[in-house]
Amino acid sequence: MKKVMLSILILTGVTSAATAQRALTLDSCRQMALRHNHEVLIAQQDHAAAASLEKAAKTQMLPDISANGAFTYMNKLLRYDISTPELNLPVGSIAPDGSWTITPGDTDNTWVDLGNGTFAPLDAEGVPFDPTVNPEKLIISDWAYIPAIDTTLEIGQHHNFLGGVNITQPVYMGGKIRELVKVAGYTEAIAESGVAKAQADVVYHVDEAYYRVLQVQQKVVLATEAVSLLENIVEDVTNYKEEGLITQNEVMQAQVKLNEANLNLIKAQNGLKLSQMALNQAIGIELSQELILTDTLDNQIFRISDGNYAGQAMVHRPELHSLEQAMNIAESQVKIARSRYLPNVGVTASYLFVTPNIYDSFGEDFGSDWNVMVACNIPIFHWNDRKHTLDASKNESVAAQLRYDQACEMITLQVEQARQHCVESAETVVLSEKNLLQAKENLKIHRDNLEEGMCTVNDVLQAEVMWHKAYDQLIEARAQNRMNYSYLENVSGISLK
Repeated sequence: MKKVMLSILILTGVTSAATAQRALTLDSCRQMALRHNHEVLIAQQDHAAAASLEKAAKTQMLPDISANGAFTYMNKLLRYDISTPELNLPVGSIAPDGSWTITPGDTDNTWVDLGNGTFAPLDAEGVPFDPTVNPEKLIISDWAYIPAIDTTLEIGQHHNFLGGVNITQPVYMGGKIRELVKVAGYTEAIAESGVAKAQADVVYHVDEAYYRVLQVQQKVVLATEAVSLLENIVEDVTNYKEEGLITQNEVMQAQVKLNEANLNLIKAQNGLKLSQMALNQAIGIELSQELILTDTLDNQIFRISDGNYAGQAMVHRPELHSLEQAMNIAESQVKIARSRYLPNVGVTASYLFVTPNIYDSFGEDFGSDWNVMVACNIPIFHWNDRKHTLDASKNESVAAQLRYDQACEMITLQVEQARQHCVESAETVVLSEKNLLQAKENLKIHRDNLEEGMCTVNDVLQAEVMWHKAYDQLIEARAQNRMNYSYLENVSGISLK
């Protein structure tokens, strides 16, 4: 009876530390695990990062505004020597065509008429000469004096500053920016599907851990009942031995079975502690925290409905959503590859200010100006690089479609297998319940027969083994039935719906 009470305490959680216990349903365990699981948290951060990258991609359509500045200290300035010697330049006249020339009025030479309106100056000996051939014979009547210059010109200054504001706006890039924004959106959708996949896996893992605890709890009950039953059998056969109805060997056989039952009880209790720790870890609480699970492995049998589970999987499975987005990304990559054949057009506007002032004789004040530039790049030929890139993108697009088709086939098979396992496990529960009833009746008959001397102790122990095995199989079948149903929900993509 002490062992029975110990089992009851384990199952109900009524201990001296009852105030530290927590009562949890399966749904509450799911919610706790979704808030705690690191894989889910990582997937959520990846989704947030992808969403931020999508926002960043959209900004590529907007103007880019930047400010630039530079300061330079020049140790040496530019120097130019502009020294000239003392000069006497002849004074001439301006001809009707605007050129500078020497006229008879500008010289002290005597000019004679050579005929046909042509005049020539006379040299010091009175001989006519051509002033264009012998200009040194001209006697200039007036000279301009230019004094000598001895100086050096410096250009620039030691402190130089250049600054400006630029605005760049892409006008037409062949559609690549638009497709890159779409790719960022598809990537964000893939990250969102990753969150859904992680959450679905966590839910199934928690369901499995939860039902495992319930299963081991029932096995503790079974082991406790087996100990109690064998204690009664040992007590009975001991009395029969004292009455001379059986031998000492038969009493020892019963005692050995009792020892095995006690060992199984210890193993079951240890297994319960480990399974509870696994559940605690999954839902993110202290491993030593004691739990009271409100659900039970009762007589309810989980049976599947006539719904189209494969069809639901095609709609809800996050893996298929990710592969759909991968196909969209591959198609956008094809369009981006095609855009390399198209021209790129952009507009840039700048405002510049600089010192020394290059717009006003390199003065020390700031000079400024603005400009607008339209740039166009038209690709012509690059040894078929664009064609090969486009072909590669098309091949990847076909491969993405094939991967999606393959996944659909595998998921359909996976769902059908899970559905069949649910059907099988439900029937297994029904048969296991019948087996247990028969085993219990068989054990009762053998105990009554032993009392009447119509069977041996070994026959009773064999009947006890059959009862124990049938009870254990029923516990396994009920737990597996619930796990199979949870797995069907997982592979159908409806565990979180």
